[in-house]
Amino acid sequence: MDSGAQGRDPGAREGGGSGDGLFREALDAFPFPAWIVGADGQVAFSNRAAARAFGPGGTGAVLPGAALGIARAAGMAGEPVRAVITVTARGDRAVQVRCEAIPLSPPSAGMHRPVVVAAHISGEGDPLLELFVRDLSRRKLRDLISAVRHDILNQLTVLIGFLQYSEDLCEDPRLREFIAKEEGAGKSIQSLIEFTRKFQDLATDEPAWIALSSLAAPREVQSLPRDLRLDLDCSGLEVYASPLLATVFSTLVGNAVDHAAGLSRIAVTASEEGGDLVIAVEDDGPGIPPGEKRMLFERGHGRQRPGGYSLWLAREIVEACGGTLRECGEEGKGARFEIRIPSGLWRRERERPVS
Repeated sequence: MDSGAQGRDPGAREGGGSGDGLFREALDAFPFPAWIVGADGQVAFSNRAAARAFGPGGTGAVLPGAALGIARAAGMAGEPVRAVITVTARGDRAVQVRCEAIPLSPPSAGMHRPVVVAAHISGEGDPLLELFVRDLSRRKLRDLISAVRHDILNQLTVLIGFLQYSEDLCEDPRLREFIAKEEGAGKSIQSLIEFTRKFQDLATDEPAWIALSSLAAPREVQSLPRDLRLDLDCSGLEVYASPLLATVFSTLVGNAVDHAAGLSRIAVTASEEGGDLVIAVEDDGPGIPPGEKRMLFERGHGRQRPGGYSLWLAREIVEACGGTLRECGEEGKGARFEIRIPSGLWRRERERPVS
């Protein structure tokens, strides 16, 4: 579900059949945040730009009392009201924004009217303008990477197809062997490009404060074997990291399932150690032989999936978030991967600054 749909009613999403829906669609197309505050004083709609700047949901944080105040004033007066308010953008960044509340219906004495509240993007020095420019840049870069990858995959498909056809036509065993190797190399390249699809946001998604419990629950949890227990004990904590940190947990759990014979339990725990947060992902499998640990995070190491890149990339993601990743289990007692997040990049939920 698109995050910009938060707070919308069904009619707002369908749009084309009513003026009300079209009005909301028009607000969704605006490059600046906009909300509709109903006659009851509640936020009835927020556009996509608002979700990108302030995060989906949580309208109390997105549209604070000062903004609701000017909405009430405009609804009663039947004319626009302007004010500078303080809001909290993504990453707990407090910014001052010029807002304007505009009534949507004709004046009616003593009646509250629905109001549009819009954040003005003025230009130089406007912190929200910086947020939107960065967001646009990220989305354009993401689209560019996706388009180039698509074109490369198309050409690889053609190349592999012709190699297969050439192998069928060729009668020379030596040439057939060479063609088969070329086809295998092409398929390996194809696999690696597909593998990068899920990581293209690494260069475009900015870090944010994220609940550790939401990161640590692997996306593949529903497909884990029924006889495998996954214990999570990391609630009440937040880390300042890229959303891709969730991929690290999926990788660690996935590799345990692939390689730990007789596995029955995987546990994810978190504890403070010298001011740092140590997140442990451990299992009750046979563990990793000491001789194999030296190459565990090397690119192309055969134990990883797919193609020997997963653990290498997991460590790269953790380091990009300011942390470290290591394996410190004992053979015969199970594998134990530790993610260490330094002080300042994690916090307990109750430590959240008040805006």
